[in-house]
This record gives sequence, structure tokens and C-alpha cells, in this order.
Amino acid sequence: MQNTNFNVAVCMITYNQEKYIAQAIESVLAQATNFNITLFIGDDHSTDGTSTVCRRYKKEHPDSIMLIRHEHNLGTVGNTFAIFEEILNRKEKFKYTAMLDGDDYWCNENKLQKQIDFLEKHPDHGLIHTDVALLDNLSGVIHITKKKNVPTGDIFLQSFEASIANCTVVYRTELLARLDMDGIRKAKLLSCDYITNVVVSKWGKVGFIDEITAVWRRNIGSVSAPNDMSKALGYLDHEIGSGNYLSSLFPVEYPFLPEEQNRYIARRKMEIAQTFNNYDLAVEALNTSNVFSNRTLLRFSLTNRLFFALFLKVRDRKKKIEQSLNRVDGSQRNKA
Repeated sequence: MQNTNFNVAVCMITYNQEKYIAQAIESVLAQATNFNITLFIGDDHSTDGTSTVCRRYKKEHPDSIMLIRHEHNLGTVGNTFAIFEEILNRKEKFKYTAMLDGDDYWCNENKLQKQIDFLEKHPDHGLIHTDVALLDNLSGVIHITKKKNVPTGDIFLQSFEASIANCTVVYRTELLARLDMDGIRKAKLLSCDYITNVVVSKWGKVGFIDEITAVWRRNIGSVSAPNDMSKALGYLDHEIGSGNYLSSLFPVEYPFLPEEQNRYIARRKMEIAQTFNNYDLAVEALNTSNVFSNRTLLRFSLTNRLFFALFLKVRDRKKKIEQSLNRVDGSQRNKA
């Protein structure tokens, strides 16, 4: 039996996700809860069949779905904040807000109930998240790598680097009003989940449930997981912009000094170089900072292009073995 005085919002942004949006919506509708759920879908002026799919679900579930179709493209930040503002300004109050992008989906029908139960029992917490599975959209393989030593409680000083999958997050809605949404919009950032997590963690503790409740789709060229190097470098610019914004907001707790920026840029450029097998970018990263001074094998691999290629082959082989072991381990847990 549902408690009609208790409302939970689900924030779902989408843009040109015709192939995936139905699965995302269905996973919300499948939630077994004792409270009311309203799904807010922000369609960011899609040009494929996404809008048609969303309208069909809205027609079939008029009391459970609020569809917001933007007349022009707002981007990830603008679309997300448009939904946040809609949720915060509505006459009916939503005590909690869950996050789910239109290309991901929930895989546990008790996800929301477990998270809301946790937040109800812990009023000093502002955010609860869970473990997540990764779906390689190219191969169709789901990778399961259990998170270890996840920080919980008062993690404000760690929250920017905390591994929090957006598709698993539930916020205490009142804390979203702490966001300077206009200021973040003006910062021209590509996404807002990390900043939102930091701000919320300033005013409330963070909890974690050690269960996989959602599937995060990868290798589809999303904002946070671009599928070409130029976009990846563009996202690095976004990360630096996010760091600078947080530094202006919390100068004592989040100083982002030039030396720290250079170290961060070097590490991320090296990651990008290895992801896209780009020797020149790897050398550039090596020369950006002394952060790799004790990485003898890495420095040796950059002696020439051949050594770099061999280094990447060995690394990729090791990664495939680990992923294979994770799939077997995940399969055994599912059978159990």
C-alpha cells in the first residue's frame, strides 16, 4: 500500500537515446515501493525517435510521468537543472530525488525502496548510492567489478574524487536548493553530477549500499565517456573547469592551485593517451608534471613508439583477463 503523502521524484535526462530510453523508463516503472514515484523526463530536443517513445509512455502512464520537451537543446547541465527546478517548485513536495540517465537502467526492482528506507532511518544523510555494473555497448558484455573501501559518512573533502555512479544516486531533495544553478550554468560545464555531489555532501553525509542496482552503459560516446580523443580532451577541460568552480565556492576546502592542476592534467592526459593509443599525447603528459617520476616502467615505455605499443598490449591483455575473471565471479554470485 502506497503512502500518498510521501513522494519521490526520478530525474531522467535524455537526448537522442531512441534505442535505450524505453529500457530506462521500464526500469523505473518496475520499482516496487510503498511510496509514490513521479518520473520527470527532460527531452533535450531530440532529433531521433526518443520523443515519440517518451510521449507513448507518458500517454500510458499519465499520473506517473512528467514529460518536459525543450524547444531547443540545453545541454546536460541545463536539462538537469530544468528538472531540478521543476521538482523544487512544484506544489506537491518530493522528499527525495533519484537520478537515472536515459541510456542507463536499474536492474533491481527494490533499488529505490532500499535507498529511501536508508535515508528515512538516517536523516543526517543527504545522498545514498550503490554499486553499479558496466555494460560495454559495443560487445554487449556486462562487467562487474565490486567497489572496495567506499568512503561514507562525512566525505565532503573526498567527494569530488569519490566514485559515485550517477545512475545509482538518490538525493534528499531539499539539499538540491543549495546549488547555485545559475552560476553553474554560466560556468559552461559539460555535466553537473560531481559538483552536485560535493555541494550535497557539504550539508549531509553520504551513504553506500553494497549491492549492484543499476547498469551504466559505456562506449556510446556519452559526455563522461567520450569515444574519441578530442572529446576526451574536451571533457578534461570540463574537469578543470569544475575544479576551478569548486575552488571559488569552497576556497579553503577545495583549493585548486596551478601545481595541483598540472598534476591532474598530466594524469588524465596519460589515461587518455593510453585509451586512444596516442604516443605523442603520452609524451606530452609525461612532460607536463613530475607526477610520473617514480613510474619507471611507464617512462621506459615512452622511449619510443614501439615500446609504447608493447606496453599497451600487455596492459590490455591484463585488463581482459581481469574482466573475464570478474564476469565469472559475477555469474557465480548471481547463481548463488
